[in-house]
Amino acid sequence: IDTTSALQEADNWTTLSDDTDAAFQAGDLKTVASKLLGMQRSLLVLSDSADYEERHARLILLQGKFEMLVIPRLEQAFSAHNLELAKESVVMLKDVSKESQVVECFVRTHSSRLLGEWSTLSNDSKLKLTDVLTTYYELVTRLVLQEKEWCVGVFYDDSCVRQLLVKVLDSRAPSLADSIRSELGRSSDQLQCIVQLFQQTDNFADNLQINDALASNAIF
Repeated sequence: IDTTSALQEADNWTTLSDDTDAAFQAGDLKTVASKLLGMQRSLLVLSDSADYEERHARLILLQGKFEMLVIPRLEQAFSAHNLELAKESVVMLKDVSKESQVVECFVRTHSSRLLGEWSTLSNDSKLKLTDVLTTYYELVTRLVLQEKEWCVGVFYDDSCVRQLLVKVLDSRAPSLADSIRSELGRSSDQLQCIVQLFQQTDNFADNLQINDALASNAIF
């Protein structure tokens, strides 16, 4: 890039930076996203400038500020199944290279409630583990079916639901292994207990596959 072009791009960067601050002040997140995208592109042109690192740090700071404002909106959209707000927030985060935060937000929003249910159920001394699993597996199946179709409207695929499923099954506290050990410790017939628990989990997996196939056919 020649000197004249570099000076013009530096002026463009300054204008974009000032416009971004003004948009933040006005609470206009769509404009913020647009200006941040412009700053990203401008920074590529200014990659050889002496103050590149300073400009890059400025951009990272603004992107972080933007993310902190958009993520709560996205969480609200996911919780309320507000399709338009979700789409709008996803597009804005993609524009500022924060796409990875979208799926993380989705998984966090829906898994937190379900993992809380697991904790409550598994710590209820009046319930057998078979009862706990029956309730929890029903909740998980219902959630997966509900979110699978909805997510296609936001992400245009349902891969995020698979990540959600992994989260709600692998991050339980207490863990399933600990719960099984506890149940065996109070069972008079450990073999029968193990067989029942295995059958429950196997049926859950089978039902999930069947429902997944039915949901896929309904969507596509």
